[in-house]
Amino acid sequence: MTDLMTVLLVFIITLVASFAQAIGGFGYVIISMALLPLFLPVHQCLVISQVSGVLMSVWMLWGKFRKLDLRYIALPTIAASASAVAGLWFLKAITDSVYLRLLGVVLILLALWMWKLSARFRIRATPLSAVLCGGFSGLLCSLFSVATPSLILYYSANMEEKDDYMVPLQATIGIQGLICILGRMGLGQWPEGSWGLVAVATLGGFLGKIPGSMIYDRMNVDLLKKVIYLFVGALGLYMLIK
Repeated sequence: MTDLMTVLLVFIITLVASFAQAIGGFGYVIISMALLPLFLPVHQCLVISQVSGVLMSVWMLWGKFRKLDLRYIALPTIAASASAVAGLWFLKAITDSVYLRLLGVVLILLALWMWKLSARFRIRATPLSAVLCGGFSGLLCSLFSVATPSLILYYSANMEEKDDYMVPLQATIGIQGLICILGRMGLGQWPEGSWGLVAVATLGGFLGKIPGSMIYDRMNVDLLKKVIYLFVGALGLYMLIK
């Protein structure tokens, strides 16, 4: 049975993570996966972040399915789904201590990527880049629940406006997230008591978006992003050396 303190921590973390995402356009999964493993088992963290993440993707896509071009998302989504399955098998072979160190490295690299490199790095949208970006996204999704960086790199190659590539981005994230969820169920990577915490995280995620959306125009978004980068990088360093 999940204790009250754990429920409160999951709610607060996902509330804050969703608030940050509503303002800065990212942060829900990254902040959640940086904090939840500090007091929850690895597989439970992944279940919580992925199920609530898929539900949020469906919510963001609601009413926009007509804008979705299945031919455009086919290659990256197929590659992401295939590599996600491979990532789930790899996850079975490593211990939690090794996983946390790998997560620490990933968090540090993500912080550096988002702060210094992502705005400068561009690729061409080709079949090869679709497969590579989709495959890398699926691997990160299954292992760390972080699916967006390489997908944004690919989808923004042809669509400069965020509103244009948000639909294919969320569609791919949702599909590969669903593949991960089904795979975890089939491979026994679904800890007991996870559904209750998933409900709490989903509630926190949706509630956090409300105040974030309301004060979006009054916040210094660039400063907030830098704070998140530093925070995520520091937690990654902590996981790496503890």
